[in-house]
Amino acid sequence: MSAGAAKGETARLQQGAGELGVALGEETARRLLAYLDLVYVWNRHAGITTIARSDAVRLHVLDSLAVASELGESPVLDLGTGGGLPGMVLAIALPERDFVLAESNRKRCSFLHEVVRQLGLRNVRVVEGDVDRLSEPAGYPTVVSRAFRPPLEFLRTARPLVAAAGKVLLL
Repeated sequence: MSAGAAKGETARLQQGAGELGVALGEETARRLLAYLDLVYVWNRHAGITTIARSDAVRLHVLDSLAVASELGESPVLDLGTGGGLPGMVLAIALPERDFVLAESNRKRCSFLHEVVRQLGLRNVRVVEGDVDRLSEPAGYPTVVSRAFRPPLEFLRTARPLVAAAGKVLLL
């Protein structure tokens, strides 16, 4: 991608995030785009997405940021995060909050660990394993997911993991 195209994509990302009530500095926007670049490098081997890269800012990043204003306290649990949607996007955009990304696919977990390493994220913990056997105690202030399971099945899975006064967000 040329420098001009990258700058244009950064500006579009910042504008779209602003419309969602999320202020992104230029460095944060660049980190989100670096994350997307990693998604598409790893996609050939880890099967992360079927969305074209040209649509990824809108359909992956902005879609994930749409719930930013609804998040409760930390840590936020992202069930069945896949390639980090929405959890990794939210973690990059909101570095003051902690995120736990749960995923059962080993290749996708390897990808998530690589994103954490390359972007130097200190607010993300990746948990590999089936969420039905997640050994974490109940009590997450927010449990979030995007395209993980049908809504009622997701709610049954999330219910024991969310705090009594917590919330569940399903994209």
